[in-house]
Amino acid sequence: MSASRQIPIRVDDEDVSIWVTKSGKTTWRAHGEFRGKHVDVVAQSESSAIAAWKNKADYLTKD
Repeated sequence: MSASRQIPIRVDDEDVSIWVTKSGKTTWRAHGEFRGKHVDVVAQSESSAIAAWKNKADYLTKD
């Protein structure tokens, strides 16, 4: 497993930091807190994991 990297991103006009880790040979995990909820996603690349995390967090703002 690889070391985590902290990535700053912007969701719904808020700046947040998430963590991205290579969790397998071809899988990446992005996780972090957004508005008090833990958001965790897995994808096939680092950029896909970041985009998926952002999309999931943005979806939570629609609740």
